[in-house]
Amino acid sequence: MPENDFSGPIPPGLFLLPALRRVDLTANGGDVLSGSLPDGPGAYSPSLEAVLLAGNALWGELPRALLRAPALREVRLQGNNLTGELPADAGAYSRSIEVLSLRGNSLSGAIPAALAEMTALTHLDLGENRLDGSIPADLFVVEDQRTGQRVAMGGNNRVFLNLSGNSLMGSLKAFSVMQDASLDLSHNNFSGSIPEAFFGSQLRADLRFNQLSGPLFTERASENQLAATSRHWLHYEDQEVWESVRVNNNSESMGRAVGPGYLPAPSPGVEASAAETAALLAVRDALLGGAGGATGGAAEGGAEGGAVVDGGNSTWAELLSSWGVGSSSACAWYGVGCMADGHVDTLHLLGDQTVTLHANFVPDSPDCNFGQFHHVICTSEPPPPPPSVQFFLKGLPGGNGVSGWLSLALGELTRLTSLRISHHTLSGSLPASLSLLSHLVSLDLASNRHLSGAIPPALYALPVLTELTLRGNSLTGDVLPSSTPAAALSPSLESVDMGGNQLTGSIAASIGALSSLTRLALDHNRLQGSIPRQLGALWMLRDLQLQGNALQGDLTALAAAFHPAADAAVDAAANAAADAATALSGSGGCSAVQSGAEVRLGHNALSGSIPDSVFSPCLALLDLSHNQLSSPIPPSLQGRSKNPSLLPLSHLDLSYNLLSGSIPPHLASSLSSLAHLSLRSNLLSGSLPPSLTLAPTLTHLDLSRNKLKGSLPALCRGQQRLATLLLSSNTFSGPLSSLLSPSSPCTSSLLSLNVSSNQLSGPLPSSLSRFTALQSLVAARNRMSGSIPAGVASLKALQALDLSWNGLSGAIPAMLRAAAPSLYVQLAGNALSGSIPQPLSDLPLSCFRPGNPKLCGTPLPTCMLSKPRKGWL
Repeated sequence: MPENDFSGPIPPGLFLLPALRRVDLTANGGDVLSGSLPDGPGAYSPSLEAVLLAGNALWGELPRALLRAPALREVRLQGNNLTGELPADAGAYSRSIEVLSLRGNSLSGAIPAALAEMTALTHLDLGENRLDGSIPADLFVVEDQRTGQRVAMGGNNRVFLNLSGNSLMGSLKAFSVMQDASLDLSHNNFSGSIPEAFFGSQLRADLRFNQLSGPLFTERASENQLAATSRHWLHYEDQEVWESVRVNNNSESMGRAVGPGYLPAPSPGVEASAAETAALLAVRDALLGGAGGATGGAAEGGAEGGAVVDGGNSTWAELLSSWGVGSSSACAWYGVGCMADGHVDTLHLLGDQTVTLHANFVPDSPDCNFGQFHHVICTSEPPPPPPSVQFFLKGLPGGNGVSGWLSLALGELTRLTSLRISHHTLSGSLPASLSLLSHLVSLDLASNRHLSGAIPPALYALPVLTELTLRGNSLTGDVLPSSTPAAALSPSLESVDMGGNQLTGSIAASIGALSSLTRLALDHNRLQGSIPRQLGALWMLRDLQLQGNALQGDLTALAAAFHPAADAAVDAAANAAADAATALSGSGGCSAVQSGAEVRLGHNALSGSIPDSVFSPCLALLDLSHNQLSSPIPPSLQGRSKNPSLLPLSHLDLSYNLLSGSIPPHLASSLSSLAHLSLRSNLLSGSLPPSLTLAPTLTHLDLSRNKLKGSLPALCRGQQRLATLLLSSNTFSGPLSSLLSPSSPCTSSLLSLNVSSNQLSGPLPSSLSRFTALQSLVAARNRMSGSIPAGVASLKALQALDLSWNGLSGAIPAMLRAAAPSLYVQLAGNALSGSIPQPLSDLPLSCFRPGNPKLCGTPLPTCMLSKPRKGWL
């Protein structure tokens, strides 16, 4: 009984009906279903196979009794308010579960290894929750129920896995066993390099908005394979990725870096002082957990002017133990750099990365076939001469890094300008002696998961420090104590990154004294309160990340406090930090330093209306998703068509709020550069303005789960290249053919179309076969009739086809899935007839039943030959 107007709690007795196999109360309107689900022994019928309660307002913890139901195959609870942690104890999950969808709740804690008990699982969606921690090493290795052998999750079936929009961290190594899967791991804190398995032909992955580093490929995953396949399936934008490419068809690569974190150039002939040498040895001993140096057999760390520094075949213990072995100066030790006078000025020990450098390309040549990728730079300039580049690098040490602690002796390296010890497993607290490094310019201690304790306030006072990176640790306490006077803060700080910790409290008002700040990342912590007005003094702010906290307040408090010249990329996408968005508002144009600002304030508890002033001409990206914002869409988006350049937004996400009213008819013309628009899961009503589906720059449009109605307008015009159109769970009516014209310019660009759970009628248009780039078509739960067009079988790029719960009849096209062997097909709930084509015979029974009583053939009962009538020869 999906999509009705039921409200209130679900009677517990409903789940106890002895013959009950399926409960579907998806997406109820009105006040929606609420309350908690029953739990405890005997709470669910042993015959229960499917529980579909998505899109309601259920709360409480995930019931363990439900997950243990012996016959359970499908659980869809996405889009509710469930809290607590996923059960981690043995026997917590039924081995029969094939689909578990919990996206868009408030689940917290780590992902337990016990999920591997679901040996039949092929669809796991945990996206948009508050999960943290790393991925268990054997999570995706399950026991084959027939052979008892350990195999990759899904076996021979394609696996769908969504973990996006959480605070997960660590490496991607656990995913290496996946063979045929679609993975969405975006918007997390994953770090390290991309495993070679991600370059397999059957693996598709979205890795955007993480902290990934390392090479784009290795010898086995060659640059040719990457250039041929990655642009179609591997998304890794916004990482600190290093490119690894071949120079003039040679297997050795050399040159310069395009990201931070390279090894310091060796300093041949320079002798470090005895005091600093002793300090380095103390640092080494602490990093190795007090084990001290090795006495023999370790590789020498260092290189002589321009020789190859090769850490790829050494462990961290070997490399650090080599410090002090032989007669080499500390200035030649691995990761150590010195000035000409012998003072140690650089210490770079970056774990979990494999780096190959490059240089000297001819643009547009075969050796420079990487223009479609971010972070790949091709230049015709020769490599800079020494001493600007004095190193060629063939990899950094493998393994899990070091697991010791940071020594107080670091404070004795008083001339350090750059200290980077990241991506290890260090524990302990930040030593107070770091505040003695008065020459320090860059401090990066990111991704040491066990580093804990408070942040020493004195770090903010280091006189020339420009970069302070402490992301991905377990630091606690305040970002900055509220009692810290503004005079004690250094005006030199340009970047502060403390995302992915366990920081609490509010953001101190004195942070506004960091007048040179261009980047402030406090995302994925436990911060509360509102954004201080003093943040408006940071007129050079370019990147503000506050997502994943518990910030509150409305969007008006700081409306006048921020300079429109602040090029602040306010990446508060997971916080209740709405005040920061207004910090970028103002009248007038933007200076060069502020133009293109990005504001992400999603996944918070912001409330109230969206002030018109939030839509500053400085903004290129605004994300206010997953809050409690209400009222209609602001007037600034309702009629600036005469001067659209005032609003150069390219990315606008207002999804998962309480916005009401209609979509402004001139919204697209108000945003002249709009590429991504999401208004999903609001209370918007009225019709879909034709200007939206015809917007020339739009590539992604999501209006799902609103109250929109009327017929669907034509899709695309001119040079528009819309790739994703999501219109599910509204009340659109009329034929689908009004949207999919055979002459549409989007026939070669549309990748995903979802019009499910509407009131569309009429046949599926034959023009579908013209949309040759289509990868996903979901038109389930409508009122469509007629047969499935044979042309659908010619869509070679198609990966998912869901036409279930309509009134379709006739035979299934014989060649369906022949051109796309990995295609997932769902046709249940129709009136199809005839034999199931052989390419579909390996699909599960649930793809055809319930419904389709006249359908036969594997996996359904064998088709029976009709008996000849009497009198026939």
